[in-house]
Amino acid sequence: VVKNTMPSNAEFDVVVFGATGFTGKRVIRQLAKNHKDLKFAAAGRDRTRTLRAAKENGAGDDFGIIVADTSNQASLVAMCKQAKVLLNCTGPFRFHGEAVVLACIEGGCDYCDISGEPQFVESMIYKHGDAAKQAGVLIVPTCGFDSIPNDMGSLFASQQITTNGGVCNGVESFIKLSCSHPKGLGLHFTTYESAVHGFGDVQSLRKLRKQYSPPAIETPGPKLRGKTSALAGLFSESRLQGNYCLKFMGADAAVVKNSQQTLARNTSYTPFNFAAYMVVGGAWNALRFLVFGAAFQLFASFPQGRKILLKYPGLFTAGLCSHEGPSDEQQEATTFQIDLFARGFSAGGGLSSAGKQLKPDVNVHCRVEGPEPGYIATPKVLIECAKTILKDRKSLAMTAGASTPGAVFAGSPLIDRLTTGEHALKF
Repeated sequence: VVKNTMPSNAEFDVVVFGATGFTGKRVIRQLAKNHKDLKFAAAGRDRTRTLRAAKENGAGDDFGIIVADTSNQASLVAMCKQAKVLLNCTGPFRFHGEAVVLACIEGGCDYCDISGEPQFVESMIYKHGDAAKQAGVLIVPTCGFDSIPNDMGSLFASQQITTNGGVCNGVESFIKLSCSHPKGLGLHFTTYESAVHGFGDVQSLRKLRKQYSPPAIETPGPKLRGKTSALAGLFSESRLQGNYCLKFMGADAAVVKNSQQTLARNTSYTPFNFAAYMVVGGAWNALRFLVFGAAFQLFASFPQGRKILLKYPGLFTAGLCSHEGPSDEQQEATTFQIDLFARGFSAGGGLSSAGKQLKPDVNVHCRVEGPEPGYIATPKVLIECAKTILKDRKSLAMTAGASTPGAVFAGSPLIDRLTTGEHALKF
């Protein structure tokens, strides 16, 4: 049994590190408005800026201010000793995240973040999971739109099969974003910056997995068929009225796979296959995605190209990305929808009595819906993850160590929390 060393005298339930950032401010805003049962502190490099950001986003008088900097490890440890759960909103995480994770382990507080960077996520799990377990703390990255809706949503979909005695073989996810604002969707520069560096360093992720990743536990039945076409992976999906789709290039597929494999290694759980796609709509939108996506991948593949991408974010995203980020009006006019198609076997784990491989005979369609994903849904999800750790720790599938969300929150009331209150998601 691992002793939880989280300090009982920690002054704050949650500390928001990166409170002056675009997303951090919105986490403060939701904490101050909707979670008055939590005592929180805002943390950043500069006391004056941090105080102003908190006050401008609705913080009253009963909150703390902590000065901490990723270039000063002692300041990070001092910050973590004052927190029960540290909410890290300081990206790109490949540059700023590891120091915070190490400070949480040393300071004895749990950790959640809004990263969507597979290399950072898997590196923290492989390199620091054992130390976190020994310290009795939880390190849970990707607790925002990356990747709670898909990680918990795919579990939710699979349970519609397994609760009736069946076995889930695979889940396919189709992500769709909608915006009714005249300016359309918006993206903040820091989110874009993380993607640029992530695409530019895929070789490091491959090396990391080759060095640390344990052998995969096989899923029952046939693999999900790859979606193929003659045009760069573009395909029309009949289950979504013929809308064109592309492989989703975010972290979700890697995160869900990690959660599935971790659950299978730690319990008698049977993992399922997972694939994620982005719904891009009609032929014109599909063509735009292909052109801009190809240019982005090309430039991200070499150092000078990455400098150009970072210098002209609007040009390479058709105006989607800016240093200012989307306005409050744009955010309020934006929603997301994820259609999840689960398949499996009604009995027998996909094998006949003679041991012959059967075809899946059960299909389930589930949906996860919510508000603007990056800056409204993400703060909501992040805070509810922290509250689940604080108030429902005994229900967690893992109570110490480092892992992706599904392997931690499986069986917990997290989905119930996500589907109540302002900015609620729907499962």
